[in-house]
Amino acid sequence: MAPQNKNTRHLIEAAAQAAADKAGPHLNVAVDYVDKYTELPWHAFGALPAAILAGSYDAARESQLHNLKDGREKLKQMVEGLAQVAHTYWTAEKANTLTADGKEKLEATRPKPATSMLGSIVDGYAGGGVPVTVLAAVALRPHWVFSIVTKNASARLCPLALMSVGTWAALEPDEESLSQAKGAWEQTAEHLKNIGDLDTAMGLSDDAWSVENESRRQFNAWLADFQVELNDAKDAASGQATAIDGVASAIRGIQMGMMITDAACLAAMICFKIMEAFPLTTLAGKLGQVAVAITNAIATTAVAAAILTFIATWAGNATSIASAGQFKKLDIGPGGDEQTFIDLKDPTKDWAKA
Repeated sequence: MAPQNKNTRHLIEAAAQAAADKAGPHLNVAVDYVDKYTELPWHAFGALPAAILAGSYDAARESQLHNLKDGREKLKQMVEGLAQVAHTYWTAEKANTLTADGKEKLEATRPKPATSMLGSIVDGYAGGGVPVTVLAAVALRPHWVFSIVTKNASARLCPLALMSVGTWAALEPDEESLSQAKGAWEQTAEHLKNIGDLDTAMGLSDDAWSVENESRRQFNAWLADFQVELNDAKDAASGQATAIDGVASAIRGIQMGMMITDAACLAAMICFKIMEAFPLTTLAGKLGQVAVAITNAIATTAVAAAILTFIATWAGNATSIASAGQFKKLDIGPGGDEQTFIDLKDPTKDWAKA
């Protein structure tokens, strides 16, 4: 016969709801941020890198999204499992007032790109008092615009310069989407961080559910594993934001070199165009323009190759980050589902039996 202890039941139910109130809202909004705002369009870095972007990053993003959804589902099952434990201690109707979503409703607000290269603090706060401090601007477009304008100016003087215009046009970045994704990953990490330590939040004393009970020890081990995966998910989200910022910074450096090259080529092109106007230097002027156009085309191709290399490296890192910190499906109750989480020992399946 189950032990009849109404106070124990209330303590366990209170601990379950405390965990839900602490983790539920933040897990829900973390899922929303990844789901709504981290997807990148195929042309995020331009048309040339589209194939790279469509593979590794998209797969990494989907992996982390499913992982967070799994974590949210496991939280729900934990609350339901604790309700079963509480019911064992006081055989009345199971509590129907527990909710894994928690009492607080948080909303995922669209990250706003900063208005300068240094970034800005976005006015207002996300739900739950989490400040929306998003240094989200990746600041790639200003450099790209300078070079495309300069290259077009050179092309007006020498049509052969259109070769570099076409290549550079295929590298037009979607700065808004990149900034939004970076900001969303930052907010995801922030919300997962704000969950904190669930064991402390629950405050489930040994008196309420004795550690001499095997099921309590099994639950403690399960909760510790769940906490590890929460922390790993936070680190993975932060890693994705850092990776986007890193590749953007690397591309910005290359763009600066391209800007200097384009400015020098345009100046040289103007000089050679002036030489073309004088009979004695007409041929030299024309040949000089051709040489400058070819030089710029070669430089643009080299820069494009370097950018593609950086993007390929970033995409590979995104995949590594996603696979390094994933939940494992922690079975709760007898006859649980097939294990699909990874990197955790198989938990005992019947911790919910008091």
